[in-house]
Amino acid sequence: MLLIVIPLIIIGGVPFAIGAGMVGCIAYKELTDLSHDKKNNFPNIIKIIGLICLILIMYTNYEKYGLLFGLSYKVLAGTILALT
Repeated sequence: MLLIVIPLIIIGGVPFAIGAGMVGCIAYKELTDLSHDKKNNFPNIIKIIGLICLILIMYTNYEKYGLLFGLSYKVLAGTILALT
């Protein structure tokens, strides 16, 4: 894992953003697959909408320092509306 992460941090820029997006998608998949009980399993449409919202939150302010000043309200409102 370190052989993948350290060069991405050193290179930075677009490869780092793509790597961070891939790690975020893998982590989201692991979190949704934690429940082994079929009764508590999420429907596939909820998994897809959640993944799209995760990608939107990650790449909305790609060029700016969005995490320093907070996330965009448009993306947060869209996430809440999509998941309700």
